[in-house]
Amino acid sequence: MAEGEKGSNLNPGDGEPRQHPKEIINALQRSDSSETEQVSFWKLLKGNWLSVTMDCLVFGSFGMGVAFLGPTLFDLGCQTNSSLKEMNWVFFVQLIMTLVGSISAGCLADRMVPVHVLLLIGMVGLPITMFFIPMCTAFAALLIDLMLMGWCMGCIDCVTNLRMILRFGVNVSPFLQAMYFFYGLGAFVSPMIAAPFVLNVDCSPFIEGVTQETVTETGKQTISISPSPQKVTRSQHLSHAKIAFAILGGIQLLISIIVVAVIILEKKRIIGTGVSVSQSSSAHSIFSETGKHFEQGRCFTCGTREVVIITFITSLSLFIYDGVQSSFADFIYSYAEKNIDGLERSEGAVLNACFWGLFAFGRLIAVPWATRCNPEFMLLVNLSGSTLTLLITLIWRTHHTVIYIGACFIGFFISSLSPSVMSLTEQYIDINRKYIYTNI
Repeated sequence: MAEGEKGSNLNPGDGEPRQHPKEIINALQRSDSSETEQVSFWKLLKGNWLSVTMDCLVFGSFGMGVAFLGPTLFDLGCQTNSSLKEMNWVFFVQLIMTLVGSISAGCLADRMVPVHVLLLIGMVGLPITMFFIPMCTAFAALLIDLMLMGWCMGCIDCVTNLRMILRFGVNVSPFLQAMYFFYGLGAFVSPMIAAPFVLNVDCSPFIEGVTQETVTETGKQTISISPSPQKVTRSQHLSHAKIAFAILGGIQLLISIIVVAVIILEKKRIIGTGVSVSQSSSAHSIFSETGKHFEQGRCFTCGTREVVIITFITSLSLFIYDGVQSSFADFIYSYAEKNIDGLERSEGAVLNACFWGLFAFGRLIAVPWATRCNPEFMLLVNLSGSTLTLLITLIWRTHHTVIYIGACFIGFFISSLSPSVMSLTEQYIDINRKYIYTNI
């Protein structure tokens, strides 16, 4: 009987002890963990530098598309004969279509649409819509153009993050920080390119007219100034914003050509995509290899409760983060022009550049920090710093010096929020799907 029990632990035909499935799981996890720890940042970068550089440039082009609206808002209002209240809709339209683009690109990638095709569509559409902006003399035409641009930017946002996560897995944190640094760099360069060419004059009084109250010896008098189409036309002629759009579109077009070249090299296997080069197997994939599955509670049809909860928290965090970043960056320019005492007209572009400059700097120093600190610590620092700075800015919201401090430090602290959240999510759920590997 003892011999029978002993023989039951032998593999048939080889006389070797049969390993328990849990032992196999533990062995696979230890082996996979040791392989992941041996892969260094520089080794991964050396093997994938061309694809990583392309994704970084693409994200830089995305950043340029996000940041150009702030410093060109007044000129676009004059160009389309629209007041400042109407022009505030352009921010909402572009941002909501960026959200739609991200969601639709994720759904298309989930349904076997090749990721490189989505990337090409986004990168071809972005410079085309940028070139069309000077031709939009009606407000409706500008909204449609920015809707298309927003969709392209959302598509780029989703696809480049997906490519990077699939390529490096749990080692993705420093590479995401580097990619988001180029986003900040593009957002910093965009207003600097636009600043010399914009007139920066609010045409709202010339379009809608204005009512002013003056105090005289006899009392208050109301003076109504009628609209002045001639001044609007003169402002249109004095503005050279179309040159700025041509330069920005030209840079984005150059990046699009680089994207096409790199994708051709990847598809011809001249260079490797590096997908799953450092991928650590998830618990789900290990269980599948051993034929054993753990029973986990299901939440509707989306997957395990843990995956749904983590996905919801991640989505909500990124939604709030992108909202704070985009709204602050877009409105700080016009807000400062209207509400800060002693602020000169030319300082609006400088204030915008301060935000994006510290934003890019924060992401630059986050690259080496991401190789030494875990995402939890970086996220804690980002949230604490940005919350404190926002409170200070709100308390002294009309102070000249405080608005500069707020723009700089808010840009610095929120710079690495998004990549930190995504790298933290990658440690808990398996974002990498086999059917998406083949699409890259």
